[in-house]
Amino acid sequence: MEKVKRFKIPLFFVLSGIILLPLIKGFLKLLEKSFNTSFGIGTIFIIWLLLDIIVILAINCVKTTKENAKIEVEGVNLKKKDGTFGTADWGTKEEINEYLGIGKRNGIIIGQTEENELITLPLDTYLNKNIAVFRFKWK
Repeated sequence: MEKVKRFKIPLFFVLSGIILLPLIKGFLKLLEKSFNTSFGIGTIFIIWLLLDIIVILAINCVKTTKENAKIEVEGVNLKKKDGTFGTADWGTKEEINEYLGIGKRNGIIIGQTEENELITLPLDTYLNKNIAVFRFKWK
């Protein structure tokens, strides 16, 4: 296993050289024709080396991000009941009646039941008045 790790970087450079060097050389030939100039072998090597460094840094960044994401989630219960990602859910008629008003005419009208009773948000509530209204049929 350790031998495999030791040969990863040199193998990466060899493979990237086989793939990238001809592409870089072809691209620079197009630039030479377009701008009537010439690029030496040093330019090809520098571009290849910079591209390899960028790829290595990007891979390292992805690995680090994945490792940190695992650490952040460790020990956290990702259940709905503990409120990790919020506790919002559709309310039952009893829950709605506990926090809002059903059948009352004072307050902000936010819906109605199947029995055509108004559901209102009382004006003197401790709840905030930020609301989202959806059309919904009771089952």
